[in-house]
Amino acid sequence: MRIIRNYRLEDHLGKGARHGFDNLRELGLDQASTDKKDRIMPKGYVIAHVSVTNPEAYQEYVARDTPIIASYGGRPLARGGRSEEPEGPQFDRHVIFEFDDFEQAKAMYNDPAYQEVAQIRRDNSDSMIVLVEGV
Repeated sequence: MRIIRNYRLEDHLGKGARHGFDNLRELGLDQASTDKKDRIMPKGYVIAHVSVTNPEAYQEYVARDTPIIASYGGRPLARGGRSEEPEGPQFDRHVIFEFDDFEQAKAMYNDPAYQEVAQIRRDNSDSMIVLVEGV
């Protein structure tokens, strides 16, 4: 399911048309995940695609970035693990952190303390970092 900021079902389907859904709960969206106007507040994600070139030095990055990410509420969804890349550039490692919102993800990435630690990653891997607003 794709949910967009400021999305209202009526705007997409027309007034009164709900395709059989009586309320947002049937869509899996309870009041805890919506604001007063039934808008979904999107999460923020930091996605890293990494090929480590110096594993010993890279471990310092992992040890030092984790507390900084956690201090911004970042939660790991994927950190390494099995992956396949059927298209595009090939990387050895993929990491996804979820934040409460996109602004938190950006704030963490732009934090001077994180940027200092990120230099360790840059010096010891080939990587691509993407900040994404999502569900």
